[in-house]
Amino acid sequence: KMATHVGDSVECSSKVNNADSPDVDNSKDEWIDMTESFLHLCGKLDAGELVYDSLFSLGEAMSAVEFLDPRMDLNARSNWYKEGLFTVKEAFEDIVELESFASAQILGIVDELVSLIATWLGGHTIAQTVYTCIYLHDVSAVKHRPLGNMLSALTCCVELMRESIFRARVYIEDDHQCVTLGLNATSVENSVDQMVACLKEQEDCVQHSLKKTLKLSKEDGKTEENLDLELALQKALLARLRLCRLLLQLFHYLKAPQALKSIPFTVDTKFLAQLIEQSRLVLEEVGETLSLSASWDAKERLRYGFHDGINNLILPPSPKDVVKLSRREGVSYIKEVLEGLSEVAKVLSADSFKETQQTLYALCSPSQPPSVVVRSYLRNLLEYKLNSKLNDSTLLESYIRQDMRHFNNPPSLNPKSQLSSVEEAQSIVSKCLAACADPVQSSILLYCQHRSSHQQAIASCLDGMGELQLEVDKYDQLLDTIAKKTDPQRRHSTVFSTWLLRRILSLMIDFIQVAHLYKLYTITEVHQSIWYLDYLFGWLQTCLQNAEHLQQHEVSLTAKTGKQKAKRNKNPHRKELERDIAITNSKKFLCSGLMRSLEACAADNKVTLADNKSPALCFKHRFAPFSSITTPQPLCHQDYLRTLAMASYSGRQVNFYVQASKAFSTAKAVLEGLSSPTEEIKQLLSVTKLNLVICNIAASGGHKKFDKLLSLDYSVHTLFPVIRLM
Repeated sequence: KMATHVGDSVECSSKVNNADSPDVDNSKDEWIDMTESFLHLCGKLDAGELVYDSLFSLGEAMSAVEFLDPRMDLNARSNWYKEGLFTVKEAFEDIVELESFASAQILGIVDELVSLIATWLGGHTIAQTVYTCIYLHDVSAVKHRPLGNMLSALTCCVELMRESIFRARVYIEDDHQCVTLGLNATSVENSVDQMVACLKEQEDCVQHSLKKTLKLSKEDGKTEENLDLELALQKALLARLRLCRLLLQLFHYLKAPQALKSIPFTVDTKFLAQLIEQSRLVLEEVGETLSLSASWDAKERLRYGFHDGINNLILPPSPKDVVKLSRREGVSYIKEVLEGLSEVAKVLSADSFKETQQTLYALCSPSQPPSVVVRSYLRNLLEYKLNSKLNDSTLLESYIRQDMRHFNNPPSLNPKSQLSSVEEAQSIVSKCLAACADPVQSSILLYCQHRSSHQQAIASCLDGMGELQLEVDKYDQLLDTIAKKTDPQRRHSTVFSTWLLRRILSLMIDFIQVAHLYKLYTITEVHQSIWYLDYLFGWLQTCLQNAEHLQQHEVSLTAKTGKQKAKRNKNPHRKELERDIAITNSKKFLCSGLMRSLEACAADNKVTLADNKSPALCFKHRFAPFSSITTPQPLCHQDYLRTLAMASYSGRQVNFYVQASKAFSTAKAVLEGLSSPTEEIKQLLSVTKLNLVICNIAASGGHKKFDKLLSLDYSVHTLFPVIRLM
């Protein structure tokens, strides 16, 4: 049946979910049956036709909701429309329990709310998860003091996390829903310090009750089974009180100040790590006592403050389906968040620029990316740390100065050089560091983004690097002019530019790696990207070799100041540079081997390397962010075609397999020569060996047994695939 409502429909519809709205007298409403008229008009429409009116456009027709269809109508998915409509105010007056709670019911309410918070952090709206707990709409209405304090603490935790996530903006639509739809923690009036004090007071009361229960157990004549259950319930309640207090203290302590410029960094990483560890231990205790919390049917769930449809009228017509986590899954999710925050503490406690980057990259690895709340706190706190005041500059500028000295030891930053005492030269250095600060900070913080948006973030970062290159070149030339006058033995023409070039090359390589990670490329584009990587690794190898040469030159000049100090002035970072050069060299040989392997497969008609109708346009689109960089010079599609031309000759596919085998063998020898191999080196070595076996089989004529190229396997390494033939 269909009906139209004649009356004040707007006021009536607002009654359903707003506790403060006035009641409407439904006795004055009039309803007219329009079913026959509606069906008669629908019969005049042919298949595919839609109704159009000035007040009902095509867009509205496409987004219209079919009532009582569970696929489109939110209320039809639940039993809410059968149970009747009620406001939050009516729920507090007549439906939910506010005062009398058993211990198991309190545990159930807290555990259920924790699982809803975990579900919200997993990418659902706050209205469909956290605020389906009716108590959170007005926590002050709860008369049970321990429960009210825990609900207030968890509500405040949600608000603190939401503020941090919204401020960091490192989420995507499927990653997190930051829209509150008007629901927030406005009902929490007490300050954090007051809530922590109240929770501590409740903890003391529960501990006193525990001691009293143990003391009077013999006098009351309780059975051992009942006594154990009562003690277990009290211990479980104590664990949840502690968890709420520790989480509130943790998220409040992690809150970064709004103004970041020229503020000292005041986060005590040791205290932060201790707070996280305490929370983790208490959370494990909560997980062990989940069986003691009450579980309810639909009617009891409403009585104890949970209803999935309480916020239905403020949601869009067809909201995203919510897959709620169980209580145990919720505890596991919060545990993962705490483990991620402990890694954040390690990033914040790093003393050097390189250590900060390494711990950051390890935390935000593509294999196990952290949750959105971890990435948000990481970005906010790392930005706070990098912009904190340190003497007359920021910590980031100090880090850049330190990284430059470790990389190629510029004469202007060497205290033994005469340039370090020239006021004009140091003024130019300060300007250079200040110019590099914002782009370098952006290149670091982009790794806090969701991995799928890294390409866009890197492209935005590279867009400003071209102008920075020109500016840094100008500073190098000015310093080189001063060096010729004050210290002729030293040169400064490409020192800062070489350091910046290394960062730009790393960003360009990571841009391609993200596309390989998400398998965004076809076979043709994979060959193009590996060809481009070969070019970039060649530039990176030259850049590292120039840095090594500059370091050695500075060491030799410094050693000439005194024979006794010559041994002490050996460059401590030379071995590190030599190791980086060897790894880059092995990656270049890997690229060469993969290129030759794909070219051999193309010559053998196993794959095609020209499957696009507009290859030049596709090439330009794929590598468009590189066009803003002056060094290295961006490559074009014509450059790629010149390299590909040699693969067009027939009958040479075996030679290509031999060339690929030689390249993989060289890469294998370089990687095996490295001492103390890291996890990445082990992965590269595994890729090299697997591809070497395939190429050796193919070079000996075994490739004729394979019908086609099966796939490129990125399970071993995210950048270099393993070729699978079938």
